[in-house]
Amino acid sequence: MVAHIEPLVMALREQLVKLMSRLDALRYSPVTPELIDEVLDLDYQGGRLSRRLRILDVEGLLNLSALAPTQAAQLARVAVDEIREGCRRREIDLDVRLATTLPHVLVDADQLVEAVRCALDAAIDTIERGGRIDVSAVAAERGVEIRVAYSAHRGETPDVGSSVALLIAHQLVGALGGEVAVTRANESTEVALVLPQSLVARGGANRALANRTWIFPTPSAA
Repeated sequence: MVAHIEPLVMALREQLVKLMSRLDALRYSPVTPELIDEVLDLDYQGGRLSRRLRILDVEGLLNLSALAPTQAAQLARVAVDEIREGCRRREIDLDVRLATTLPHVLVDADQLVEAVRCALDAAIDTIERGGRIDVSAVAAERGVEIRVAYSAHRGETPDVGSSVALLIAHQLVGALGGEVAVTRANESTEVALVLPQSLVARGGANRALANRTWIFPTPSAA
């Protein structure tokens, strides 16, 4: 595991232990709507933490499989649908504008969904409650861009969960030959997942490229 990932993994483990302790403390609490909301939120957080730990620590191994022509906006919608309920519980407004005429791009569908989900998770971690998230997918000069813009920062220092989410997004999109551009202005932040023109499948060409490569180093114990 690369050195700069180790502190993030330790921090994630600490967060997971605290979350499990909180769940244990709620076992004998009276069942109320507030309790149900908190348990659902803890379950959602636990799922995110576990997934990131698998990627960074246990597996080290998020790998690219076959690249195939894919509609980026459809994959972005899959990621958005997964966080809708969490946003509703946190009273976060979610505005989604995904162009339906985007060119196909040569990507691994699962990896791109995970990258978009990480960008969305970073937004949720930062906002915490209230605020707004805008999601769009457009054809731009740099290529196809999936943008996640949000406001209502809760502090100057990003949450460690947000840092890990963006790290994973950077690695995933970078492994595809793209980049993640983060722009901050006042209390607003935009995370743009840029899939360059080189990934555009001309005319939706029906081809797949086998390209197995490790995104994160394989753990030494493997």
